[in-house]
Amino acid sequence: PGVPPDTRAPRIRLGALRRQPALRQHGFRVSVRCDEPCGATVTGTVRIAGSKRVFVLARVVRQLAADKRVKVKLRASNRARRAIRSALRRHRRVTAKLSVVGRDAAGNAGRASRKVRAR
Repeated sequence: PGVPPDTRAPRIRLGALRRQPALRQHGFRVSVRCDEPCGATVTGTVRIAGSKRVFVLARVVRQLAADKRVKVKLRASNRARRAIRSALRRHRRVTAKLSVVGRDAAGNAGRASRKVRAR
């Protein structure tokens, strides 16, 4: 008899400050940790209160070692940074939803997400 197949999804942990200086760091920063070796895809969207427009942050793909924290920066486009700057000047709430999907060697997917505010 062979080894049973891996059916457990990797446990992904996503860490980020709840309020981040998005303009100064040209996007948002998160830390990602996986309990087993996996590949992680980090994505994000930015919403501005009072606007229907949604801005997509640059996607980042990384390989993660088991239980090692990796810092990831999701960059905002120039158009998104201009919109964030304008919204913050007008005292509008700017929120970003950051998501990560981690896949192990067997193809099992684990997910985590977090909302952060720009200041």
